[in-house]
Amino acid sequence: MAVDGAAKDGSGKDGSGSGDVPVEALRRGLILLQILNKQRVTTLDQLHRVTGLPKSTLSRLLNSLVHLGFVTNDRRQGGYQITSMVDSLSCGYVGDPLVVEASRPWLNDFTRVHKWSLGIATYEGDAMRIRFTTSADSPIAPIRGAIGMRLNLVDHAYGRIYLAYCNRTFQDEAIGLHGVVDHDERAAVRRMLDTARANGFAERNPLIMPHNSNTLAVPVIFAGKVAAALGMTYYHSAVTQERKLELMGVMKQQACNISASMETLFQNSQMRTVASDHWPSVDPLDYTVAAAAAGSLGSDPD
Repeated sequence: MAVDGAAKDGSGKDGSGSGDVPVEALRRGLILLQILNKQRVTTLDQLHRVTGLPKSTLSRLLNSLVHLGFVTNDRRQGGYQITSMVDSLSCGYVGDPLVVEASRPWLNDFTRVHKWSLGIATYEGDAMRIRFTTSADSPIAPIRGAIGMRLNLVDHAYGRIYLAYCNRTFQDEAIGLHGVVDHDERAAVRRMLDTARANGFAERNPLIMPHNSNTLAVPVIFAGKVAAALGMTYYHSAVTQERKLELMGVMKQQACNISASMETLFQNSQMRTVASDHWPSVDPLDYTVAAAAAGSLGSDPD
């Protein structure tokens, strides 16, 4: 991720007279924060290789971030890491507070017991956006810094399970937006969605990188709507088929727990309007049956 921009004179302008050119130092600083947010400790050498910036420039930017309190230089671990101050950068953002607030303790509990990280994603426009993960607390998480990541509805597990619990009209629109126009390909996608709904979980397209890991996802249903997708990414080599089924059963139970917590939060806040207009309807009974048998996975997908 090279971060050299158009600015040549250090002023943050490209000399064109345009007023919409970003201030280069600010742009570089924000990119550094994004990179630092993806792992616990990052060395100066790593930042140099990733950004292509001179180490002297990186040192000045890092010193500024340290001075502002967003980054700390942990000499014991030999690198830089973000501080809790970064939370202040998103405190004014209003996304999906109900599902995130409801899911946080359940996701944290899962990671504490089973070590693997969980993520919660909600529908946004034409994709699923990761709203919260426990990757920072997992010693074996394959992916870090995933919050804010957008995942398409057809190839990724989060999108597949969300789409599987949507109505046919919405499914057709999403499949078309993904560029699937061939009749046989559309039929294959529909069969995949039907299988995911029958089993109560979906898996990532095996053709999607990285190939050494997989993602499982289950639906979170609230007020008769598919509200979110709960997902776990793991290394193929570390999880047997038997263990995968065990973890899937726990995930389904956690999805039910999140739904119950959402209902409690909803009642406590005395809200009157619950579901967003863009949540496609599903039959409430569809998940009532699945919730009653949260530990049962049904048949494995083909």
